[in-house]
Amino acid sequence: MFDNEIIRLNQENLFRYRKILIPFFKTFYESINVIFDVKENEILFVEKCQPKKFYFFNEKNIQNIKIRTTPDAINYMKNKIFDEKKTEMYLWLLSIYQIDGIRVSYDNIYYSECIDSDFASNFLCKTAYSVDTEPVCLDFMPFNVFIPKEDLNIKYIELERINISSKMLLLIKDCSNLESLILVKCVFPVNFIASVYIYENFKNLKIFRYVGFPLYISQFKNLIFKNLVALDLSCSFLRGSIANIKFPEQKPSLKCLRLDYSKLNVFILNFLIKDQSLEILSLRGVILYNLLHTDALFGWQNHFYFLDISRCKFNFLLSKGNLFQNLDVWILYLENFDTVEPNKILSQKSLHQSTRKLSLSQSLLSPEILYYLQCFEYLEHLNLSGLPVNHLRWAKDHIFYNSNLQSLDLSDWTISQEDLISLSQFKYLKELYIPRCDLNAGSMKYLLKEWIHTNVLEKIDVSENQLDLSDLALLCQLICLIHFIFSVESSIFYNCDRIFEDFRFINLKILVFVRCFVNKSLFKFILAQVALKILEFRESKIGKCVFSYDSFTLLRFLETINFLHTILDQEDIKILEQLQSIGICVNFYEQ
Repeated sequence: MFDNEIIRLNQENLFRYRKILIPFFKTFYESINVIFDVKENEILFVEKCQPKKFYFFNEKNIQNIKIRTTPDAINYMKNKIFDEKKTEMYLWLLSIYQIDGIRVSYDNIYYSECIDSDFASNFLCKTAYSVDTEPVCLDFMPFNVFIPKEDLNIKYIELERINISSKMLLLIKDCSNLESLILVKCVFPVNFIASVYIYENFKNLKIFRYVGFPLYISQFKNLIFKNLVALDLSCSFLRGSIANIKFPEQKPSLKCLRLDYSKLNVFILNFLIKDQSLEILSLRGVILYNLLHTDALFGWQNHFYFLDISRCKFNFLLSKGNLFQNLDVWILYLENFDTVEPNKILSQKSLHQSTRKLSLSQSLLSPEILYYLQCFEYLEHLNLSGLPVNHLRWAKDHIFYNSNLQSLDLSDWTISQEDLISLSQFKYLKELYIPRCDLNAGSMKYLLKEWIHTNVLEKIDVSENQLDLSDLALLCQLICLIHFIFSVESSIFYNCDRIFEDFRFINLKILVFVRCFVNKSLFKFILAQVALKILEFRESKIGKCVFSYDSFTLLRFLETINFLHTILDQEDIKILEQLQSIGICVNFYEQ
């Protein structure tokens, strides 16, 4: 019935309905928040246990959407009983959207969204399986409207740290068009073998992430699919005898392989990493030298677009010369090393010719490593953030060698005036990250002395340092600057009458405040940035009644405002709600 009614709607009306009807979902459940995430095209059903969140209309046409929820929200909605008319209205409302994905997490936190792999992996390893929770099934409103269904078009399923019921597995089985499946440390029914179930039902998978599970050697052959291009077995560990290992007859043709903090064996590693089609490989935190039969480690692929071997433990394996030889890598991560193991990697001439981006964040830098840094001929991006204090002086004496760098990250250093002057030699630098570097007010005159004339800097992060009006005035002279991240005292503009004239960035598109108190004078500084498209506040506080609707209309190009862990007054939130009429999207991130 609903499909026939949808067909009668012309395309223009359908787009309009999809945009304006989402807020009405929340009227059906008193204890459930319904939030639409414009960026991710997701409808979130979550229990009201957190401060109230708000939905904001947007100008974006909504086509396909994902449903995102938690077991607690599911249990509440499952027990909610509607009368016949309300049920019909709810089903009609949902039927106008093309649902192409489902995401269910124990606490609305997802491994796949965590940028810090070390943190995410450590969290998973310490988190117990959800054996005491009620098994989850989506056989009720609002989910039964599309599971099962003849024209079912679910392409994405993500389930994390939940207890999955047998009935749920039967429903998912009907998703024949599934392209991406992410399972993270879930509990399955007794005697259920996940790898067999997945292999039999989803042979068209392109992306498979199976994170935090035991891998049974006898079933390993079921983890390789014909069309699979990305495989993630992070935080997984092997069970069973090597004698029982069965490799699939078909060789993998993976483009992306992620095995962070996994505990596999030599033969599986060889099978996967010998794949010549592999472009992206992450072995972060893998301990290789503890494996049995390490003599069998050989023949690995050596040409990558992206390679992350941060925190890996090689010991004698690199010296033997059968791993990572003659590497040809565009982006290389060697972070968090507390030994000199990277020496063998960074000494390779093939890397000196191929690498464009290198990260040595939080690693110990030996004199040898610093010497090899000078050998990279085409390096454009260098990350030396968070170095141990006793290595900073060594690094300072060696990094100012490559005038071709386009991006440099020196976060958490202690930078002197002399260092700032030395940085100005990078005449082609487009991005500079120097947050938390103990910079004093007035430091920008040493940094920007040469750059003001070259005008190439496009992005700079000077957050959590001390800045004054003279620093901002100099930064405003960088006419190519489009992305500015900074922290500033709220009193900086007191008694300043020329904010609009003297503190305007001509081409600034993205402005980010970090740990600031935003008062009316600071808001005037925001309004002076006439080209602004994205405004963001991180761990900040907005003063009472700072925002006004009329003021925001002055920013004619503003598209998005983001608030990350930021405190707002109720009156300012009401102003933000009104921005729907001028097409500004407002996002809140609390996790």
